[in-house]
Amino acid sequence: MLSKLKKKSIAKRYQKDKLNQKYSIENRNRKVIKTIAILMEESQLLKSNPTLNSLQQEFKIPIENIHLIVFKNFKKGVVYTDFELTRNDFGWHGSLKSNKLQEFVKNEYDLLINYGFEENLYWNVITLHSLSNFKVGFTSKENRLYDLSISDTERNLDVLTDEMIKYLKILKKL
Repeated sequence: MLSKLKKKSIAKRYQKDKLNQKYSIENRNRKVIKTIAILMEESQLLKSNPTLNSLQQEFKIPIENIHLIVFKNFKKGVVYTDFELTRNDFGWHGSLKSNKLQEFVKNEYDLLINYGFEENLYWNVITLHSLSNFKVGFTSKENRLYDLSISDTERNLDVLTDEMIKYLKILKKL
């Protein structure tokens, strides 16, 4: 019961923050991408190695410049690593409770990629508050979150990666 109320309060705050968000093309950084932040679900983790390797090769950056955050379902008694988060890392009204999440959002990554399979309120909150210069994700109801939205009904990681690279080359960010 409380988790439903908490999620509802986060959604309400998210909608309010989204309306107050300023969208300005002038603020977009035009430099080449050197740091990447990736949002991924736990189920995608096994498929992520080839994706991370292809990103590293295409962008010609060291693996240390690729930062990964994985969303997991909360399980009581489980210790989570620095790159894992759960719904418990979010407070009421969409506040970011954990230090790792606050640091992730404050970093100015050149590129933020949301590989999420489905709509996820928590990913949307992170994406909205992120100071990343360029944001990419699958087409969703929240398209204003992204600078580049890729439409793929099956939400295939490779399709998103290939299309994103194609458009980033056109935009001379690669």
